[in-house]
Amino acid sequence: MPDLESAPPSTLSEAAQLFAEYLATNAYPTQIRWITPTQILQAENGIYLVHAVSSLDALTEAENHYAAGLKTGFGILLQALCATDRETIAEIYIPSDESDAKLNRIRSSLKFTCPGSITPASYVHNSAEWQRLKSEADARAKALRATFGF
Repeated sequence: MPDLESAPPSTLSEAAQLFAEYLATNAYPTQIRWITPTQILQAENGIYLVHAVSSLDALTEAENHYAAGLKTGFGILLQALCATDRETIAEIYIPSDESDAKLNRIRSSLKFTCPGSITPASYVHNSAEWQRLKSEADARAKALRATFGF
């Protein structure tokens, strides 16, 4: 495990190796599938639906995002969101500023998190189906915001 006060590793590959060790100690699959917040939504039954973009494209985007996070100096959070039987679905969170980093207790370091219990995930491979599901989720969210005034 990395020292909480040490700088994050210089590559996502190195950070992912440490993250995989952390995942294993928390009973998560050690194979990591990197996603962005726009590639996940929660179905009404509680299962997470993940837009299955190319693994290579997802990794390239994650590596670029990680590298950008290193440049900010605010730290990096590798966060497991859910999992399939074989993969942990995770995102890279980069604090927007020093205040955001303090709020998330990242402290210019590398931090790992995962839910205490694994929430199941399912991939959506068809882009048209993904757009339909995303549209439905957006409509539900809009209705909730209107109902509760936020």
